[in-house]
Amino acid sequence: FELLPHQEDAFKAWYKAKRGTIAIFTRGGKSFIALEAIHSLRKPTLILVTTKELLQTWLDYLEKYLEVPRHLVGVVGAGERKFGGITVATYTSAVKALDTLRGKFELVIFDEAHHVPATTFKNVALNVDAIYRMALSATPERRDKNEQILYELCGNLVFKLTYADLVRLRVAAPIEKFESIFAEGKEEKLSKLVQLLRKYESSKVLVFTQYLTTAEEVYARLLKEGFRAELITGETPSLKRELAFKRFLEGRVDVLVTTTVLDEGVTVPDADVAVIYEGTGEARQMIQRIGRVLGHQPGKTAKVFELVDVLNPREKSAYLRRSWVRELYMEGMKYYRENAASLAESTAGYQRRMDYYLD
Repeated sequence: FELLPHQEDAFKAWYKAKRGTIAIFTRGGKSFIALEAIHSLRKPTLILVTTKELLQTWLDYLEKYLEVPRHLVGVVGAGERKFGGITVATYTSAVKALDTLRGKFELVIFDEAHHVPATTFKNVALNVDAIYRMALSATPERRDKNEQILYELCGNLVFKLTYADLVRLRVAAPIEKFESIFAEGKEEKLSKLVQLLRKYESSKVLVFTQYLTTAEEVYARLLKEGFRAELITGETPSLKRELAFKRFLEGRVDVLVTTTVLDEGVTVPDADVAVIYEGTGEARQMIQRIGRVLGHQPGKTAKVFELVDVLNPREKSAYLRRSWVRELYMEGMKYYRENAASLAESTAGYQRRMDYYLD
């Protein structure tokens, strides 16, 4: 594979010391910088991830882009414990295998590295004795200011791109609308969701919920209202999920209703509209969900909506705690308003290249 210019710049910045933190906002293709490091160094490598879904994504990347046969890759997590020249492990499983991991690797990749300062994850970073280290995160800065621990354990910040930078580079789609819609009670909230989806019937929409019962209620209501929708939860078999994604890509389904299962680690078909119907106050969850609609296409703009039941104390509190997330996108939204015409002129050939290389 071939790195895009901003990925190449990030890799060169890291390669000088072969140690450091790379902060590129969601949709910037951070994984390919790590793949380049694995390919260039050709050292025993440990890749640390947060979830079993992300573990599976890395296994797919290693096979597709580095042509490493699946059976040769070590896996520690998701019920497996075997080691290879390249091993992918969840942080939680790695903690339980520290004695075995020690002394085996020279390069370690910390994916979603903003988690590293947490006690459990920090123990992995302290005990794995790899000399070469790469930390990847969309937003390494933490509200508790503990990102300094990340930099001490994995290396200082060597490269950073914000959402606005990615819009300027035509790597991420600009957000045209970012609105909060308030409702009083569950029924009014469902009704406002239906109204919103009617307004964007020609768009591909992702509706995010937090709980299975909510997802099922929303899905049932949308089917009753005549929408072509699919439900994706943690209980959905992978084959059925892939079939739903295929129908979504082909235009036979317009709305995917989901829980937290698509927040991180699962490659999701590109969409135009993200509806945060229900969520936590965790900012990173919000950022991951918004990132699902930021895939760049010539002329495309993304729309983001939050639906909040103000009579529900839990929802109201979560909305207030994550409200600052909007600020991360303001500069990019301003740039779009000022340069809408030129942003729409990206060529189809450039887009084909983006589709191939960006995760």
